[in-house]
Amino acid sequence: MEEKKNNNEFMYANTQNFNNYSNNKESKFKDISSLKQLIVFFVGWIGLKLFALVLQYVSILFIRDRIPDPTTQPDAYNLFVNKFGIYINITSYAVLAVTIILIYGIPVMKRVFKDFAKLDKVVKGLAFGLIMIAAQIAYSYIIQMIHPVENNANQSTILELMKVNPYIIGIMTVLFAPFCEEFTYRFSLFGILNKKNKWLAFILSSLLFGFIHSAFLSGGVSEMTGEELIQELLNLPSYIISGAILAFAFYKEDSLVTPMVAHATNNLIAFLSALTISETMIYAIR
Repeated sequence: MEEKKNNNEFMYANTQNFNNYSNNKESKFKDISSLKQLIVFFVGWIGLKLFALVLQYVSILFIRDRIPDPTTQPDAYNLFVNKFGIYINITSYAVLAVTIILIYGIPVMKRVFKDFAKLDKVVKGLAFGLIMIAAQIAYSYIIQMIHPVENNANQSTILELMKVNPYIIGIMTVLFAPFCEEFTYRFSLFGILNKKNKWLAFILSSLLFGFIHSAFLSGGVSEMTGEELIQELLNLPSYIISGAILAFAFYKEDSLVTPMVAHATNNLIAFLSALTISETMIYAIR
């Protein structure tokens, strides 16, 4: 009887240890304030466009007299618009990045970025980045057999801006975008939803990540032709798949560094492809 009791106690203790290990593994960032996660999500989702609108309005007040006339100087006007767009985009991302840091605070940033010292987290990030690219190629190959796929509005805009200043666009897409978007859609949105239901976290974060890279949430759909709308719809699943891969990387590794490196890897290869191959990009900058 005593031996059976000891065995039961031993099994109970080991079960508790396993449960504690599992809970700790799954809840490394579970103590992060849900309110902060919610605020950062909305700031990252809506704030980027809001910052851009404010910067655009304020900037135009100071440079109004230097804007070329679109009717008499169309080329100069288009060049000005693209240069202005680059300035607005990179500044908005910088403001958003600083805002995210201020909301979460330095202690949280240290907890997140200390994983850069863990080689396995970085290497797995590179691997997930390559998986993202492979998934995009596979999707493009399949969908091309159904309907020819061209760049969507997001990709076309980036390519136009790259013609003016590829270096700033490279910094924006390879550094700022992974930082801001991973904190917004993985660390904040996925993180807060995962506290309730992991499947809900996967589905919503992946869907929203896909839609924010399309024209469906930017109000540009109403100005599209039927074919342009079809292109947006055909490109959308590629972004959703990428969002799901990044969410899985975050969940599996319990580290934001892994999806951040994956995101940066994907965008770097897409950026270099756009520079060295042609404007017909297979890979999509996320």
